[in-house]
Amino acid sequence: MLIVTPVADYSSLFPVSGALAAIRAEASRLSLNPDHGVRVRITGGLAMSDEELHSVSRGAGRAALMALVGVALVLVFGLGSLRLVCACLLTLLIGLVWTASFAAAAVGQLNMVSIAFAVLYIGLGVDYAVHYGLRYRELRMSALDHDRALSHAAGDVGGVLALCALTTGSGFFAFLPTDFAGVSELGLIAGVGMFISLAATLTLMPALLTLVNHSEPGFGGINLPGGKQLGIWLYHHQRMILLLFLVLGVVASTALLRVSFDSDPLNLRDRTGEAVSTYRELVADDHNWSLDVLVPDQAALAALRQRLEALPAVSDTRALVDFVPTGQEQKLALIDDLALLLGPGSVFGAHKTSIEKSAMALRALPATLAGHPQSSPGLANLGVALQRLQPLLDKILTPARGRADPQALAELARLENSILGALPEQLRLLHQALNADFIDLAGLPETLRRDWLSRDGRLRLQINSAVDLNQPANQERFVAQVHGVAPGAVGTPVIHLQAARVVVRAFQEAFSLALACIALLLWLILRNVREVLLVLIPLILAGLFSVAIMVALGQQFNFANVIALPLLLGIGVDSGIHILSRARHGESPVKLTGSMTARAVLVSALTTTVSFGNLAFSAHPGTASMGLLLAIGMAATLVCTLLVLPVLLWQFDSQLK
Repeated sequence: MLIVTPVADYSSLFPVSGALAAIRAEASRLSLNPDHGVRVRITGGLAMSDEELHSVSRGAGRAALMALVGVALVLVFGLGSLRLVCACLLTLLIGLVWTASFAAAAVGQLNMVSIAFAVLYIGLGVDYAVHYGLRYRELRMSALDHDRALSHAAGDVGGVLALCALTTGSGFFAFLPTDFAGVSELGLIAGVGMFISLAATLTLMPALLTLVNHSEPGFGGINLPGGKQLGIWLYHHQRMILLLFLVLGVVASTALLRVSFDSDPLNLRDRTGEAVSTYRELVADDHNWSLDVLVPDQAALAALRQRLEALPAVSDTRALVDFVPTGQEQKLALIDDLALLLGPGSVFGAHKTSIEKSAMALRALPATLAGHPQSSPGLANLGVALQRLQPLLDKILTPARGRADPQALAELARLENSILGALPEQLRLLHQALNADFIDLAGLPETLRRDWLSRDGRLRLQINSAVDLNQPANQERFVAQVHGVAPGAVGTPVIHLQAARVVVRAFQEAFSLALACIALLLWLILRNVREVLLVLIPLILAGLFSVAIMVALGQQFNFANVIALPLLLGIGVDSGIHILSRARHGESPVKLTGSMTARAVLVSALTTTVSFGNLAFSAHPGTASMGLLLAIGMAATLVCTLLVLPVLLWQFDSQLK
């Protein structure tokens, strides 16, 4: 293993790409490849970060483009008007530019998590334009003129959209107090982006609709299939539906007991990448991550290592004293005997012979060989080879103007290196080894002592694992056993587990804060606890279904996708708010699921699901897992909003019975 410290250029998006390219170019120049029995592979923190940067940068642009295309297709078939689609898309794009400008001013740079804001904005920012646009179209179809339709649409949905911006923004802003910087920055950018989208919808979109002179009612567009018939069926089977979803909710809640968290951040990276795969091989192949602990003196070190080495998960321990050889008296005696046997300078000075003396010896060698029988083919071949060398030896031993031919000297030096190879250096190292002397802790190299001995005299004890720490369960077992004996031990496995605890705690804080903020905002606006619960129950039910589906698919929560559930709270509540608002304005229970509002909820959910679904196909595993959970959550939220919420409204709101 060769350890290289690259010079990183942090003014570039890929700081170490130049250094990595230089290493590979040098390996190629030296023919270090499988054809010569050598495999060069680069790993390390900087190399893995470079791979991840390339993966995310490629995937982010592609995901944003595909999300935009997918959203555009849904709008074409959902809004029923090409002019309306153009107005929505222009509003979306301009809002995205405004949000990106805010990110540049407020944050300055994007990270592996916050770079996903573009896809999130595309999926969510268009929802406001969809609801405004469909309400406008509905009013135009009811014979209102353009100006009055714009004004009435803003009055009808403007307040609801503002409430949706508050609830969705709260879902994002809930990440601000967390210790996870990437999630915190994403929360700030995306949260502000929701208000930017609201402002663009209520100001820019009416201007765009006026410019395109939207006059035709449209060509149809998708609607909730059998919306009116669905409403009739739901109305007549209310209790059965409530009982069915209650049972499904109880079953889904049992999945909470089987939820697990993947604490290994390497699993968020492309496992097929050179840096990641090489690093995993090193971890599994006698290069396990270790833990370290500081002890005050040698007596404490000896006692602690005895207890640690008795643990099943510990293979061995290492300390500074292990670098001091044992049995030095016997070993030094053997070295002295070997040095006496070889004799002073008998072999160690042979490699220092000058090129001229080597040339003279080679010229005299044919005469020496002539005195021996030529029966050996090897000697005969050697004689032929020496004869071919004679012109080169003449150039060296017959100086021109008192100097030997430099080119001839260089050729002979290359010949000597080809024949002897590393022998001269090996002889030098052997000579150095035969001059060994007694060594103690004070005689160890300072660079070594600096790694194992602190300035205040404490000793470092390294604890090596007996299990493969590529497995998260083994990491937990190793750390738990070691901490039972040495609570102060630190190292990569501890960092992984502690980071997981921080992220899970951040998720719990964000989820609780988002739920509390959304409930408070709903109460402040609705002033009715029952209506607040009616909106939140389908949302919580959708969350249970999402977790259950993830468990059924064998998916774990990780550092990336754990942020999805708080986001789904803020995003999913919008659909319930729109349905409740339509019901409060006197919409017939039977017609509720077939209304233009239900259609807007359907289109909004589809645009969001399509946008988030693109993330699920990202080459970056962390981003893909987040996209998968968001898409599942949006689908579950749509089902619960359109099937459960109307039934709850009919059952518990006397005004709708």
